[in-house]
Amino acid sequence: MSILRPFLTQSWRKDEFSDSLLGNLFVALILFIKLLLSFLGLFFRFAQTLDKKDNISENERKSQQDRVFEEHEEATENDVAEYKKRLDRLKLWDDKSTNDYRYNRYHKKRNYHKDLSPEQKETINESQRQDDPLKSLGDRYEKYIGKQFEKKDCLVIYNGFIKGYDDSGVDIIVISPKTKTVNLVQCKNWIKKQLTVSDIKSIYSKLVSYQADYFHITGETINYYLDIPKTEENISTIMNKSKNYSINKTLYISNDKVVDLEIGRYLTMIKPNIFKYEDMKMVVKNYH
Repeated sequence: MSILRPFLTQSWRKDEFSDSLLGNLFVALILFIKLLLSFLGLFFRFAQTLDKKDNISENERKSQQDRVFEEHEEATENDVAEYKKRLDRLKLWDDKSTNDYRYNRYHKKRNYHKDLSPEQKETINESQRQDDPLKSLGDRYEKYIGKQFEKKDCLVIYNGFIKGYDDSGVDIIVISPKTKTVNLVQCKNWIKKQLTVSDIKSIYSKLVSYQADYFHITGETINYYLDIPKTEENISTIMNKSKNYSINKTLYISNDKVVDLEIGRYLTMIKPNIFKYEDMKMVVKNYH
């Protein structure tokens, strides 16, 4: 037995080495598989990052594109490059031909009122109201507010109806010979959309930066939208005198429930339902 011991020991060590090698190979295989899975996971995440648009639903993509359109609503053709750059950063410029079409259509829509008769403008307005219930709500509220001033013998210029999307953020221009003021009015008939601090600041900024360009609007065009028409001579006289009038700014909202509570600290109450932001009045005027 003592003679066989060296051979038995050698055989045992050989078996031990073989088992150890197999064990190491198995462990190495497991580690390799883990590393491969980790690499594949990183690869797919990287691919998703490169193609972020694939993670955005079509509705969400369109919504984000529309937000960019809205922020460029005062844009001119010179702003196309910046517009495209913003969509590129948002990974939304997925189809340049489609987006070029949407952009051109948007700007065409903004400028459609130019060189048209009042009847043609209103035909387009009515078509858009039928296609867009929100525009219909907004237009009805603008008309409602304007009528209140017409009854006070003010000259009301329905700037939003006349100029469409190119109204520079001024829906109605109210000229009062009695108080010698020109009131720049923005109307919001929002039902679900919340009015935020950012919205207030944007509205105020547009009213402040408005450059009076209503003097070239004809009396015929202004009268077309009035419920209480005035003579063209009277309109011309009022408009000429208004060049020396003081400027007021007013935001009318139809529902105070849509106002973000955060706005409260930026407002000063003048009367119930009448507030002040900077030198702009905010009036809650319910409309049913």
